[in-house]
Amino acid sequence: MSGHVSNNWVPMAGVAVLFTGGAVASLIAGENTGAVAVYFVVSTLVLVLLAAPWLVRNPPAINANTGTYLVLAVVLELGSLLGGAIESLRGLGAWVVLGIALAVYGWLERGRVIITSGVVAAIAGVGAIAAGQPWLTISLQLFTAAVFATAAVRLRVMRVRPKAASR
Repeated sequence: MSGHVSNNWVPMAGVAVLFTGGAVASLIAGENTGAVAVYFVVSTLVLVLLAAPWLVRNPPAINANTGTYLVLAVVLELGSLLGGAIESLRGLGAWVVLGIALAVYGWLERGRVIITSGVVAAIAGVGAIAAGQPWLTISLQLFTAAVFATAAVRLRVMRVRPKAASR
């Protein structure tokens, strides 16, 4: 059973909330990069678990087999764990992994707005890692949250509306 790519608006809104929380976690954690890494790993897992029931009731386009989506979810979590564990990435590796995974998910869904949002997130994450400035990290996380909020609105607006019954 396949649905429509616009049904991804709820998970995209969840990702926006995730990145807003990431900015707060970075602000609170300060130099404790491990706390930021744990935040991203745990919140990504929670997001996947919360989005799954929505996507079951409101199926996305599902342009690949179900196993591909499951593998992507597992790789996302493992990549987040590994990316967050690398000290030189200051706990932000999970951010980059999440962006890449969402771009791949968007490609599977054939949803350009999802691909673009994922690529922007990955680039912003790399920028935050390279800059090494806490204020820039927080700013880029809020920017990334805004990108995903915009994507959620765009997907919500494009939702397929039922056709009027013909007379």
